[in-house]
Amino acid sequence: MNTYHRQKVLRLVQTTVLMTGMVFLAARAAAIVVGPFFGWLLVFVAPIITVYSLAGQRLLLPTGTRVLHPAEAPEVYRILRRLVERAGLDRVPPIYLLPSSNAEALTTGIGKGTRILLSRGIFHTLSLRETQAVLAHEVSHIRNHDLPLFAMAGAMQRLTRLFGVFLTVLVILFFPLILAGIPVIPLRALLYMTAAPVVTALVQFALLRTREFQADLGAAELTGDPEGLASALARLESFRRPVWNFFVVNGSRRTALGELLRTHPGTEERIARLRELSSA
Repeated sequence: MNTYHRQKVLRLVQTTVLMTGMVFLAARAAAIVVGPFFGWLLVFVAPIITVYSLAGQRLLLPTGTRVLHPAEAPEVYRILRRLVERAGLDRVPPIYLLPSSNAEALTTGIGKGTRILLSRGIFHTLSLRETQAVLAHEVSHIRNHDLPLFAMAGAMQRLTRLFGVFLTVLVILFFPLILAGIPVIPLRALLYMTAAPVVTALVQFALLRTREFQADLGAAELTGDPEGLASALARLESFRRPVWNFFVVNGSRRTALGELLRTHPGTEERIARLRELSSA
């Protein structure tokens, strides 16, 4: 098995394990409050409702955001159409231009509402080769159905947090009885509901990081140029110093807490994995 396929299988296994863990944590939390049957029912229904509502929801974009018409950036759209064709998608998502001077790229929406957002800073910062790599990363997110997956993971996290809050309210209401030694709520349930929302959030962060790695792999596959994305990531990193990393990771020093709280993997690690593909 070559390096690309080995990493791809690894990310698929990680995604399956992490998503299964989130489902189990949410179902267990719901079962403590409403019973096993309704707990599992909520776990299956909540993601479906979430994805369905997001698919029909009107996306609120920053003021000044507008559609980037193909006539304004014919080369970029030509690249995007080629990537979409290679990815086997049946629709070319529109590109929206963000008014920000920062170099930013992301994908939003679900289904027919999917769109790629590029900032003005992207066009001022990246070469055409690097822009192609960034577009391939976003197309890979769409091909991998990451946005519905993120919506489902968010539903699990909110469900777990909701029942944690509900149990906290019960503890406050029955606090005098608890002090009197009357077992209103089992201690095991209290401990679980205290820890479950925190653990679920950490698992969700790990899932987001895993899917970013998978999107990097997909971009390398679509372009055949992992070094192009590595170059884009290095350039983007040189133009920004994330505030979150400054406070949590303490500048350039990485900490265990900082790694757990990341929603994206570290740029250095992403570049290293991409260059491993280049040398394979």
